[in-house]
Amino acid sequence: MSGVAKVFEYNSILGALPEYRCSGAVVKFEGVSSSRKAWLMSNAHCYKERAEGRGIFRPLEILKPGGTRTNLWSEALRKPRAVLFDGREYKSFLLRRLIYATLDKYDIAVIEIDATYEELRHQGINAYIVSREKYHAGQLVEVLSGKYKSEYPSCHIEEEIPLLREGNYEWPEMYRLSPECQLRDGYSGSIVVDSESRQVVGLFSTWNEEGEKCTLENPCEVWSEEDRRVKEKASYGFSLHKFYYCIDKKGRFDLNQPSCELPKPRDEEGKE
Repeated sequence: MSGVAKVFEYNSILGALPEYRCSGAVVKFEGVSSSRKAWLMSNAHCYKERAEGRGIFRPLEILKPGGTRTNLWSEALRKPRAVLFDGREYKSFLLRRLIYATLDKYDIAVIEIDATYEELRHQGINAYIVSREKYHAGQLVEVLSGKYKSEYPSCHIEEEIPLLREGNYEWPEMYRLSPECQLRDGYSGSIVVDSESRQVVGLFSTWNEEGEKCTLENPCEVWSEEDRRVKEKASYGFSLHKFYYCIDKKGRFDLNQPSCELPKPRDEEGKE
């Protein structure tokens, strides 16, 4: 039933380093071999800073609006770890490298875990499959949070927003979730899954906390420069289907794929 908090019945949810107050999940794209290292997805802003002002990835301390980074290996990462929940207990895994992170049009981080999908499966942790299809208005979804593992809100996608403006950030092609999904701090980076297929149709990114207009943590909907709308407590996410265009035949992330439209860093090639 829409809006009802249910008892946690999923595994493979990331308690995405709780000190960073974010969520995330292990995800897998169709066609990618189970022998490859597993990918974790969350928001890039989750890994930009800590309470004491230090980023989990040192180079991300300078990731600003419009910034993109790729391929940062563990030597530069201070050996951070992911905490994964297998349905009964949390298990810790080394984060091997940052594959991709951007705050340009998307707020997303793709991180490689130092374990294959098969190795995780043997420990009771199964990846969520990312849908090839774009979401649609009216679609019933659930928001799965690693931080709040005891419940998850259920709602539907209301409509696509042409542009969301949040301080110095601009997020195109976002969607608004219905009021049953009034999310809060800690839900950032949570996966949005289709209620029937259980495939990932998006990532939760931001919400309007206090009803302000176009400020940080208070995004506004920009339908035109003359029509900027504020919906207090509204939650927003974005689709992941375009990531399929950036994965090569061997299951590697490659920004140079012909159909890949994801933002590229200015000084790197963006290939594994």
